[in-house]
Amino acid sequence: MTHEWRGGARCRSDAGGLAAETASAGGLAAETASAGGLAAETASVPPGASEFLAIRTRFYDDQVRAATAAGLRQIVLLAAGLDCRAFRLGWPDGVRLFELDLPEVFAFKEPVLASLAARARCARRVVAVGLREPWSDR
Repeated sequence: MTHEWRGGARCRSDAGGLAAETASAGGLAAETASAGGLAAETASVPPGASEFLAIRTRFYDDQVRAATAAGLRQIVLLAAGLDCRAFRLGWPDGVRLFELDLPEVFAFKEPVLASLAARARCARRVVAVGLREPWSDR
């Protein structure tokens, strides 16, 4: 699964301080990747992928931080995969974060988070939905 590959790549990366920030949030990237059968030291990723993902992650982290600093209180992550921003970032009071992805992604992710007793730092909502189908009634 793509989300497992990205989780493995994330936990191998140290660009932009991402590994340190992830470790301070309980190592969720490494835990979710290893639960999917990937070990950080053996995750097979294309050359440069770890650096790309670290830069991409840092960019989106900075964007949501700026948006919430400006007063935005609702964040929606489409195709959230193993994203752990709800657990990893500090959020202002009143932020609601919606994670949308396929039901099978959350069937994998939620038990891993529960086994770690992970606690979101904002109001987190999981929306298990295929975005190719109507979902407004969920």
